[in-house]
Amino acid sequence: ELGRGNTAGVRATMAEGVRAFVRVALFAVLGGLLITLLIGRLVPVSPELLRDLRIGCVINVLGLLLFPMAPFRTLLNAGQRGYSVTIAGLVQSLVTTSLAVLFAWQGLGIRGQFAAWVAGQALFAAIIVRLAQQRHPGGLRAESGPARQEARAAIRKLSVPSLLFDLSSRAGLLTDNIVVALVLGPGAVVPLFLTQRLTSLAQLQLQGVGGASWAALGELHALGRREVFNTRLAELTRLVAALATIVLIPIAAYNHIFIGLWIGAGHYGGPVVTAFATVNAFLLALVSLWGYCFSGTGQIAAMVPAMVVGAVLNVALSVGGAYVFGVAGPLIGTCVAIASTTLWYLPVLLKRRFGTDPGALVRAVIGPLLWALVPAAAIVYVAKHHPPDSWPALG
Repeated sequence: ELGRGNTAGVRATMAEGVRAFVRVALFAVLGGLLITLLIGRLVPVSPELLRDLRIGCVINVLGLLLFPMAPFRTLLNAGQRGYSVTIAGLVQSLVTTSLAVLFAWQGLGIRGQFAAWVAGQALFAAIIVRLAQQRHPGGLRAESGPARQEARAAIRKLSVPSLLFDLSSRAGLLTDNIVVALVLGPGAVVPLFLTQRLTSLAQLQLQGVGGASWAALGELHALGRREVFNTRLAELTRLVAALATIVLIPIAAYNHIFIGLWIGAGHYGGPVVTAFATVNAFLLALVSLWGYCFSGTGQIAAMVPAMVVGAVLNVALSVGGAYVFGVAGPLIGTCVAIASTTLWYLPVLLKRRFGTDPGALVRAVIGPLLWALVPAAAIVYVAKHHPPDSWPALG
């Protein structure tokens, strides 16, 4: 509707989107309360910490009430204002981290960390709503009529595929800590979590390339400019691959130094964790970019079969991997699951739906990797034989 300049359609879509997310919030709260009751089994803690953990979960459930604000973020992204969402996310991160440190210093325990997280989410939602209203000063409310009925039908058509896609994405990526806690004990979660911090940060930035460009790709598709669409997609794929090699190779080489200076070498998860966290960040950035082509054009249902199979495979391999390989097991499971499902299936699907040449995507990925072979070897050699012993030297 934004691309067509249809103000009434934008208002109708936003009104129905908020209405739909109110229902989502209600179901999410019920699910959150159920998790709160079972949290002692999902995340084993000592008896004296269980009450604090449950209070924290209740606080987090309150944050789920912010779900109806989600369409405002999508509105900014669809209007190619993703940079404003990124800035709001940066403010959220700074506030959340500051409050988390403050509450920890005040001795508020687990509940304090949850409170910091929810406060950051509330601030982010407030900023996003304000920015969206500034972009649409005429208001985003819509009266009942054909436009709202059309928007409601479109949302209903996408609701089940979106739910399956979202559940599959979360089941595959957000269960690693739970798997490790159940198989190896909660103490093993710490090195797994900390060792991935740098790669996770890089992964979010790499995925931001797709987040910033999906609206433009969607507009090209809507205008029928298929050749330009595919050219730009190959360029974006090459950009993601190049940025990934530039950022992830130094992180992989110096991650153990970073963890040692930051927390202490005893909390480092090991080179295997670093290696697979790095590879997964690269693969997820590629899959995310290609996936935006479908979600940004209303074709998310096409990805669901591969996503569901990948999620089931991921969880199964992660559990088995935790028993066999220890802390690195879930990361190995994620890597195998991605490589055997979405990594090859999405290019095939892009060929069917958009006429994209899979060979062009393969060349776009491999090119930067080949260029990086010699510099990567040099970086690893220097990191191994001349390790920095201070923050300035690491910088």
